[in-house]
Amino acid sequence: MSLCFAFYQGNKILVCADSRVSIEVNGKKYHVTDKYRKIRQFGNKVIFISGVVDVVESVFSSIKNNQTIEDIVKIARSSYASYKANLKSDFDSRTTIQVFTMENKRTVKYQFHTEDDFQIERLEPLDCSIYSAGGRSPEAMDYIIKLKQSNESLSIEEAIAKTFEHFADETIGGNLHWFIIDEHVIANSISKIKESKKLEKYVGNPFPYHCDANGNLVATSATIRGSVYSSSITGSQIIGSNIQGGTITAGTQINVGTDLFVGDNIYLKQGSSAKQSLISAGSGSIDFNNGVITISAAREVSIPNSSLLFYQGSEVATQNWVNTSAVIKFI
Repeated sequence: MSLCFAFYQGNKILVCADSRVSIEVNGKKYHVTDKYRKIRQFGNKVIFISGVVDVVESVFSSIKNNQTIEDIVKIARSSYASYKANLKSDFDSRTTIQVFTMENKRTVKYQFHTEDDFQIERLEPLDCSIYSAGGRSPEAMDYIIKLKQSNESLSIEEAIAKTFEHFADETIGGNLHWFIIDEHVIANSISKIKESKKLEKYVGNPFPYHCDANGNLVATSATIRGSVYSSSITGSQIIGSNIQGGTITAGTQINVGTDLFVGDNIYLKQGSSAKQSLISAGSGSIDFNNGVITISAAREVSIPNSSLLFYQGSEVATQNWVNTSAVIKFI
């Protein structure tokens, strides 16, 4: 369950959401983690998603900065359909998506959800209007309106924070991720939701992923049905049938199970005075040591009949060839 507030004033949008994830077991809610980012920035858009974490993360991980609202809707439909196809029960998996952005210097909100197959609804909210979405949204709206009416000096940020404090439980709480959107920039910050209630903690498998302050995915495991775009991937094990990249760097070793294909050159450690080797499983090696190259084999080093061996530009002959074929001239 999640809670999100958006306040529109002038040509700016203030929007925030909590970070708590919960699980329901036999009708009872349990706290799982406070480290999940339910609202994230993509280009000139801030997107909030409420629903089952598997669907939410699938949508978030597929969105790119330059994608349109229509693109996001297609991603949401595909992610939700894949989740439902693998679902073995009638578990409530409703998903709501809200997109906050500026268009032609005007504040705009798009929203779409599973109840009507993600049909796009576009709104241009009135000045000084406030909206909420997610779990307990109607109650939260009633509370914040009464709070502002009883204390007009309270800022909208303070009223929102106090509303989250009031409703904090196993399903709502943790951190508040704030965004301020205008036509020039999107700013963000994080604050802690104050709460005093003792939470019922879920004891079971650890939460598989969360996001840091910048929206970066941190996962113990993840299934991503698309491309991963990154200038750096760091991990103890990366498994895939095809991994492409400009540079693959390893501080220890890289194991290749079958064949290694290299486009041009293989460079051993440059500037090293220590012995370096290319070693085969059959006790053969090519050794490089202080400018000397040594070719070794358990039995012999064989050069085919059609091949020639040169030393300093001159062809090298074997002793057998000299004994049988050479012509000696006396001058």
